Amino acid sequence: MQRVEGFKKIIIYSDTDRVKCSGEHNDHPLVYYTIPQGGEVVCGYCDIVFRRREDDTWEDETMLNRFES
Repeated sequence: MQRVEGFKKIIIYSDTDRVKCSGEHNDHPLVYYTIPQGGEVVCGYCDIVFRRREDDTWEDETMLNRFES
């Protein structure tokens, strides 16, 4: 799928396999997802990607998400 210019892919790493999403700006209904082992889920409303955090994923434990172009 082609994205509009300036689209930023948002990836949020989670310590649990159960996550919830209401959009980056709380702009859609609250939905819950289960991250499969070794995989990821993508919110059907806003395309935010949720991944299970691995032990070596972070250098800085306070960082909650990462933006990719």
